[in-house]
Amino acid sequence: MTEIIQQVVENYERKSRELTTEANDILKRIFSLIGIGIGIIILLPYLLNFLDRILIPSSTKIEVSDRVDNVDLQIQNTITSIPKGIIKNLKVSTIADLNPPIFTDQGVGVITGNRGALLVSIDGGRNWTPQDSGTSSYLNPPVFTNRGIGVITGISGALLVSMDGGRNWTQLDSGRNRYLNPPVFTDQGIGVITGNRGALLVSIDGGKNWSSWNSIETRDLNTPIFTDKGIGVITGSSGVLLVSTDGGKSWSSRSSNETRNLNTPIFTDKGIGVITGNRGALLVMENIEHLLSVQKIETLVGDLRDSTSSQIAIKLEVPKALGAEKTV
Repeated sequence: MTEIIQQVVENYERKSRELTTEANDILKRIFSLIGIGIGIIILLPYLLNFLDRILIPSSTKIEVSDRVDNVDLQIQNTITSIPKGIIKNLKVSTIADLNPPIFTDQGVGVITGNRGALLVSIDGGRNWTPQDSGTSSYLNPPVFTNRGIGVITGISGALLVSMDGGRNWTQLDSGRNRYLNPPVFTDQGIGVITGNRGALLVSIDGGKNWSSWNSIETRDLNTPIFTDKGIGVITGSSGVLLVSTDGGKSWSSRSSNETRNLNTPIFTDKGIGVITGNRGALLVMENIEHLLSVQKIETLVGDLRDSTSSQIAIKLEVPKALGAEKTV
């Protein structure tokens, strides 16, 4: 029994020695391969340089080097020739959406937007300074008269006026808590502002002061348009039609015989006004300076958004007199 145990122990020791020898041989091979790899990595640049000298002619290398130097010089000249400060990201204390800027002939710039945003530049647009608009509502882009008076309108009856070409702005009370369209000025300096729910304001001093008409009109009003003879026309929702024969100072309601929404009219060189609207509404105004007639034309088409639509089947109604119905 003792002999058997001794034999087993001897066999185990012999196997252990054999395995140890094999492991050492494997480790030696691994280290040898690692050493060869490191040597190749170290010698590779020198080998490539040697092959480069043998295989590539010196003239070719000089030509390539000259081209690279030339490209570097062109890039350097291009970079140094670009003026510094072309684009400057200005940080303003607002997160409002901003309208495109409006510049006066004197180089004053004004930017408006929602949340009552109002920025002014007095150096041609290089720098912008926020101003207090006195409102948190959306503001339309400003409108300037040829006298340098600026007017800004917007939501909730917002109305601001500048007397110094846009440098400073003063908030006025429009008396109308509703959206106001941008103003329209005649050559005589009469200003008219229209808006939602019958809002109608008039200025007879070039935009310095504004008076709100005590109108019983509750329909939305489009921006007014004036003919060469100073006749003003305002259209709007539900067939509203207002006419001014004194350059915009006063306005009278006229019958359009329409209940559909009407777009702003377009006047031809012959003084004929064409009004289109929803669901095929089409009106023709003739001799408007004498308030003679409005022709209602029945169409077989859908909404007419401008006066350029073609292929319209029409039926003319008998023109009706355009007498004043009420003054607003």
